[in-house]
Amino acid sequence: MPVYQFVCHDRVRDCDMWRYRSPVSLWVEWLAAWLERDRAARVGYRAWLYVQVSSGDMITRDMLSWRDEIEVP
Repeated sequence: MPVYQFVCHDRVRDCDMWRYRSPVSLWVEWLAAWLERDRAARVGYRAWLYVQVSSGDMITRDMLSWRDEIEVP
């Protein structure tokens, strides 16, 4: 499941810009949260990712709308 992180809102084109997050970077971020004793991270990777997507600035690809754009590095 591809995960994207919010970058900015482009006012000229009136669209949100999203950047792809690699699974490796997500695992590293989860491991850091686990070491910091984050409650969701302690439950597991999927629980932590669910919290990040539901309350954070991350989103899965199937939740992107037609107005959103993916930033190409």
